[in-house]
Amino acid sequence: MVNGPDGVPYVIDRSTRTVYRIDPKTRKATVVAKAGQKASGATVSTPRSLTVGGPDLLIRDSKNLLWRWRTAEAKGKGTRTR
Repeated sequence: MVNGPDGVPYVIDRSTRTVYRIDPKTRKATVVAKAGQKASGATVSTPRSLTVGGPDLLIRDSKNLLWRWRTAEAKGKGTRTR
């Protein structure tokens, strides 16, 4: 688990191979990245680690690709790029 740039917790669920954003008010989990999703001409592999870099959540996957998640709004929508 890591507190994202928006102050909200992000977690990796190893069983579903998914990164979730947890809304502390509603306790609702929103998918940020999941193994098998496509973006920027590549496919996300199993998420391995999370960190924060400026306004972005950085996700390293099992193929050592670095993905960037940038929140677009307070409800959890955003963009994912490689």
